[in-house]
Amino acid sequence: MKKLFLFPLFAMLALLSACSSDDDDKLTIEPAVTEAVYKGNLAFGETMFTVKCEYKYDTESNSCDIILKGVTFAAAMPKMDIVLENIPCTLKEGVVEFDGNSLTPIMSMGGMSLPADDYKIDRLIGSATVSAMNLKATMSMGELVFDGTLDNGSEEDDEAVVEGEFSGAMSVLATGAESPFVNESVRCELLPNDDFTAVDLVIYSARFAENMPLTVDIKIEALPCELLDGEIHFGCDETIVPLVRVGNEFIPMEAFAFYYIAGVCDGESLSFEAEMTRGEFVYSGVKNK
Repeated sequence: MKKLFLFPLFAMLALLSACSSDDDDKLTIEPAVTEAVYKGNLAFGETMFTVKCEYKYDTESNSCDIILKGVTFAAAMPKMDIVLENIPCTLKEGVVEFDGNSLTPIMSMGGMSLPADDYKIDRLIGSATVSAMNLKATMSMGELVFDGTLDNGSEEDDEAVVEGEFSGAMSVLATGAESPFVNESVRCELLPNDDFTAVDLVIYSARFAENMPLTVDIKIEALPCELLDGEIHFGCDETIVPLVRVGNEFIPMEAFAFYYIAGVCDGESLSFEAEMTRGEFVYSGVKNK
């Protein structure tokens, strides 16, 4: 009788042990992701475009750095990277939750980076896991929302074709002018060298004021650049004497000297901003088919 009574008891204990083991497996918590690149949609008002987001979590300081790459807030505004540093984090069961207030982003373009007080973020909230990230940034100019998944870094992205000819609009604020002049039909050509360390930029049919009687072709040679995730980032903050077409030749022209230029090309679009003797301007164009 005792043996018959103990057998079902042992069987029940074994069953409970197996169930406990299954539950333990189901409750396994993935470790917090410390470094990743996500790809997804970035929405600003009614504008939405695809960007990449670089993320790095520091377990010692319990904070993270986030870089939103290739962001623009308007069609005529060049793309730039938004860098956010030392965002306070909380770790909850493998999920890194971040919540930061009064953050001044660093805007990076063409290898140059500057704090941007005009784009100050009142509050940034979001979370990151091994497979996805989401964030929402509340700014005086509106809300910036990103929703992305882990980017596997395909070879196709890394080998994107970034050179070519582009057509678009150039908005120029001439020296002494109160409002910008917009030239809707400006062609630009980007010509990188073989190892993507420098590019030549050619601006065709440029006008810097509405009463400018003629257009000019301008060529800026050997702008420093780097290739990042299939994009060319170029720029220079030193005085550049460009070449201007006279007849069939390009000759140096100090009257069109540039003091700063920075831009990004992703293969389908080209955008840059510049300061020169004739004023300040921004360009945004798409690749000619």
